[in-house]
Amino acid sequence: MYNKSLEQLKLFYNTLIRLQDTMLAVYQCNVLSDQAKDRVREKIILQLVGGRQLRQTEDSKRRGSEKTNKATKEKAAGAA
Repeated sequence: MYNKSLEQLKLFYNTLIRLQDTMLAVYQCNVLSDQAKDRVREKIILQLVGGRQLRQTEDSKRRGSEKTNKATKEKAAGAA
């Protein structure tokens, strides 16, 4: 139960940091000239979309390895 709570806390913290970074980037973008705003907004959007896809891939890989580790532990416990 502790490990599950810790994983949820990490997820919440990482999400909070990502949101804070995004809001800071948008705020900084609003200070720029109109021409620069459009370029920077485009880059921010591409980073957000690209980063989300990368995180989803990493999460699915991690879940797969967790299932494999759990199955291995269960086999070891059954053999003992």
